[in-house]
Amino acid sequence: MSVSGTHPGLSASLRAAATGSGPAAGLAVDVRCARKIYPNGLRALEPIDLQVRRGDFATLLGPSGCGKSTLLRMIGGLSSPTTGSVALWPEPAAEATDPRESGDPGGDRRVPSAADRKLGLAFVFQAPTLMPWASVERNVRLPLDLAGHEERAPDKVAAALDMVALREFAGVYPRELSGGMQMRVSIARALVTEPRLLLMDEPFGALDEITRNRLDREIRDLWARRSLTVVFVTHSIYEAVFLSTRVLVMSSRPGRIVGELEIGEPHPRTDAFRVSERFARSCKQLSDLLASASADAVGARTEAV
Repeated sequence: MSVSGTHPGLSASLRAAATGSGPAAGLAVDVRCARKIYPNGLRALEPIDLQVRRGDFATLLGPSGCGKSTLLRMIGGLSSPTTGSVALWPEPAAEATDPRESGDPGGDRRVPSAADRKLGLAFVFQAPTLMPWASVERNVRLPLDLAGHEERAPDKVAAALDMVALREFAGVYPRELSGGMQMRVSIARALVTEPRLLLMDEPFGALDEITRNRLDREIRDLWARRSLTVVFVTHSIYEAVFLSTRVLVMSSRPGRIVGELEIGEPHPRTDAFRVSERFARSCKQLSDLLASASADAVGARTEAV
């Protein structure tokens, strides 16, 4: 177990990435000293350092309102950090620059650009956000139509639907699907662009436990088959342990990364892992980290009063 950012417990490879001394070629996401303060003065995120290696399944775990989704949206270019920087697939020269060492006290407020997104970024939201008037096939091909890639759309849509086992439902409408099937359509829509980086914001949080566990297995298998890098948001300890190669624990608002746990269980992970001693041990470690972060936050608020 190690602590994120530049804390002493950070592993050597991650410490090198965080300080700019390691090769950027191994990183998919590089967040440096990123802070988010809203115009009304709400401090959503304290300065955060986060490096996600290519091929990671990295999960942001924390209580509701701790800034997990805010951080994910900054990674996806849907929100800008107030200070600090966010880079996708950084070049070595870019990684050598620390916003805290720049002449600008606020740092480089760079966010992922259109060019970054062309390298393969897709976002899966908490709700399926499907067009109710369009068939499954038309919903999945939407990103290709918007990008002007209509010529290969039929083949890509068919492949994406095959990945989520929904090809036979291509002609039906969202209202005819269960909640779990709608979410699988949303995942297919993200995969149709063949992304390298998949951002997922609590996509299964509203589903029943049986459906959620099945979709967890499916997304874990997709991650392995497609060699994806995934950044996943959840407030479920059990989901985080089952899915992840790394779990990053966030404290309550203002959010910050207070700990990290590597999950070394190899792929494939089956339901037997959920009832294993290894699974229980990892859940206990994450539960302790969350409890410690909560106690620290309460103590800080008490001192402030």
